Amino acid sequence: MYHAAPPDRNASPALKTLGADYTEEAIRERIEGKRAALRKAPRADRGGVSLLIDIENSIKAAQSKGYEHWAKIHNLKQAAKTMNFLTEHKIEQYADLVSRIEEMAAESGQAADALKTRKSGLRTWRCLSRMFPPTKRQSPSMTHTARQGTGRSTAPDRKIS
Repeated sequence: MYHAAPPDRNASPALKTLGADYTEEAIRERIEGKRAALRKAPRADRGGVSLLIDIENSIKAAQSKGYEHWAKIHNLKQAAKTMNFLTEHKIEQYADLVSRIEEMAAESGQAADALKTRKSGLRTWRCLSRMFPPTKRQSPSMTHTARQGTGRSTAPDRKIS
């Protein structure tokens, strides 16, 4: 019979670090068919840009047939994602792609300019607010909290005719 732990110890240190699914009882139950096989948690799709793998110049691919096979499948998936993206956005010619890139670059530049303008305005506002701190007379929120609960106005009564 196979033992996961050395005879002089209760449990192997390596099995302890693997978690509850790798205890001696759990392994025995899986062998007997009482426990379901372990399943890997699905990886979330990163959704970012992923480059193709150059299989011909990859050292890993030369050393491992498994890696080469994975890289080929990865490259096919990336090519399919690219084709789907181009089809969804109705980009049929290279010229269409270049024009879309130029449009997006112009929009990005305009957004960056607007952001710079807003940031400089905020800097100016921050400097002014340091130079002129609010007083009770200037701050409506401070007079509002002082009057809260009394129900009376501190302003003189005026009749508008």
